[in-house]
Amino acid sequence: MTAFQTEPRQKSAIVIGATGLVGGLLVEKLVASRHYRTVYQIVRQAPDTIKGANRDQSLETIVIADFERLEKMLTRLDLHDADAFSTLGTTLKQAGSKQQFRQVDFTYNLQFAQIVKELGAQHFLLLSATGAHADSAVFYNRIKGELERAIEQLCFDRLSIFQPSLLLGQHRDQRFMENMAQKVFSLSERLLPADWRYRPIEAERVAQAMYRVATSLIPDSVNQAKVIYSNTDLLNLTLEIPA
Repeated sequence: MTAFQTEPRQKSAIVIGATGLVGGLLVEKLVASRHYRTVYQIVRQAPDTIKGANRDQSLETIVIADFERLEKMLTRLDLHDADAFSTLGTTLKQAGSKQQFRQVDFTYNLQFAQIVKELGAQHFLLLSATGAHADSAVFYNRIKGELERAIEQLCFDRLSIFQPSLLLGQHRDQRFMENMAQKVFSLSERLLPADWRYRPIEAERVAQAMYRVATSLIPDSVNQAKVIYSNTDLLNLTLEIPA
């Protein structure tokens, strides 16, 4: 996974979860590139101006306060041959219950995938998590795994699944456990193997990896309908970014 080649194309990209930790960084990269004719970002509230927006790029923000209206709000879009990115996710604390967590992380993500597939999207790029498995005894990992399996059954031309470990970066909302984990990691980073499967990873690296997979010809993923990128893969794809 070392050779990257890009070429401008007249197609669109659409991102759900665009104001999240990874999603916000990803949208900035998509907008700054010359790869896409239009970049659609789906948000619940209008975000701040995206850095890098210019005359060569067209960023369209689609505000949907209630994701139950996803289909109605997206049916007007031309997503033929589009790249669709899902970085939507929440936490049990934010959701308030397992039922609400599943509604966001599984139901809304799956509905989004179904809609963009019907509208012509060919490549779906899903932000999942290390340990995702539909039969996991851990609720969080099980939901992530069920989502991966459900989206695979939609049969996109290409499906890229990204499974990072703990994300490092500044969340817009306060996440006590993740903040504590980041502090512990910063103190013990030098003692951990660089290729440790559960090594925390910078959100910047994940966004960059998703962008590169979408816009580049990566030897290991050519002609493969489904590719899963492990935490180690994501680190290797972004070696030039300082840890």
